[in-house]
Amino acid sequence: MRNFRIIFIVLLAMFTILSGCGKQSSEEKTEGEQHTKKAKAVATEQATEKEVKASFEVKQDLTNFAGEGFTNTDLEDVIKNISVTGDDGIFVTWITSKNNGYQNEIYTSIGTGGKWVVKDKKIAELVQQSDDPSRNVLGFESHGNHVAYVTGDSSLHLITINKNGSSADEIIKKQIGNLYGFAKTTKGDAVIFTEQSDDNIHFYLLDGSKEDVTFNDKYDIYAPTNPVFIDFSNSRLYIGGGDPNKGDVTLVKQVDLKTGEPVYENGEDKVVDLDGIIMDKDLENRLVVAKLDGNELTISRYDQDLNLLDKSAPIGVRDVRLDEKATQTVTNLDDLTDYFALGLDSKKEHMLVFYGLTAYERKHILEYEVVSYY
Repeated sequence: MRNFRIIFIVLLAMFTILSGCGKQSSEEKTEGEQHTKKAKAVATEQATEKEVKASFEVKQDLTNFAGEGFTNTDLEDVIKNISVTGDDGIFVTWITSKNNGYQNEIYTSIGTGGKWVVKDKKIAELVQQSDDPSRNVLGFESHGNHVAYVTGDSSLHLITINKNGSSADEIIKKQIGNLYGFAKTTKGDAVIFTEQSDDNIHFYLLDGSKEDVTFNDKYDIYAPTNPVFIDFSNSRLYIGGGDPNKGDVTLVKQVDLKTGEPVYENGEDKVVDLDGIIMDKDLENRLVVAKLDGNELTISRYDQDLNLLDKSAPIGVRDVRLDEKATQTVTNLDDLTDYFALGLDSKKEHMLVFYGLTAYERKHILEYEVVSYY
């Protein structure tokens, strides 16, 4: 299954950023470069061969949620990877482009109780190059039931889609610098951005608290392509390295969220090859890391310092990419990988949920698979 790894990387797009990074003094940049060089030289070796006899079982394999596709349209004008999340119901969100990209429309379908309760609902329209700066959309990012966008007056808007299909659009920050996208935290998802007044990285929590968590990246460790995970219970920020477009995101640094100082080992930055992506923390306060290699899933568990505790043997999961018959129904798509969406949720009850979208007989089907790792 040659495209499954590519599909998995879509997940990382929920946690990536649009462009730019904060300004720093030449002294800080030099110090940051030294940290980077040290990190590459002393990447911590982990006992990845250590395995435990954990009981893995595929609990469900639903190949056609609700017995029908999530949309009645052909999705030919989709410009953003479709976003799927199952945190509170199942939300499928996509953005289409019209008028040469100057008019972007947000649509959603929502599934609860084994059926689609909302289909193809237009949530909002984002207009580029409007004469009104407050309506001129400069950039946007979507993740499940949230869409963040920046207007010409430097205001950061957040659209929240509810389970009944209603939505709310609010300005959460004014005078921002750059919109970076979304991050996963132990308090739920967060919007990542910078402000014009400082060089800090800001994480705006979407748990209803409206808390704006500030991170002083004094060593310039964070970069636009780095996926992040925040553990607030230990004030720890985990930052992946490498290029996510190449799948090179497994080298992870740990940074104190309050001080900005990296976690050190033997006087050097501690860098760990997780060989996977941090999903969440389980009931025993362990970090759960998932890796997909082809159609094989491996789950590892780490402590807060990213010391390996145990690792499962690989297990097979269902191939959710388009089969030959389905591929023939997809037209006017330059790159099939842009059509796929794959969500990967971590649940507190020790399970991972895989979401995949396929096209079969011109129906766009949501599929998902629940894998229990206890």
